[in-house]
Amino acid sequence: MLVKQDNYYKILRISPSAESKTVTEAYERLSHLYHEALSDETKRLPLYSLMLKEANEAYQVLSNPISRTTYDHIFWLKYNVKSAEIDESDKYELVDLLQSISQNVSEVKTGIT
Repeated sequence: MLVKQDNYYKILRISPSAESKTVTEAYERLSHLYHEALSDETKRLPLYSLMLKEANEAYQVLSNPISRTTYDHIFWLKYNVKSAEIDESDKYELVDLLQSISQNVSEVKTGIT
């Protein structure tokens, strides 16, 4: 079973400091590559479909300045809290809190609330 990649920067093969133009260029390059692979009968693998979906998801988040900032905060906390000396349950509560905040921001942006 494939493990879903949750580092959007790695998915798009860019640096976290990449400018928005670089995000778009990276997505377009990967999208073209994966679409070509999916259209080739000899290469058609479920892996390419998954990689295309992940690239699309990464692009949707990183191409929007608000969602990118939220993602960066959650990503930073998720990976830096792991090494902090706090109770394991507190770590998960912090990540859950930031994800909840992110969801609320998304709902406000789309007018759901």
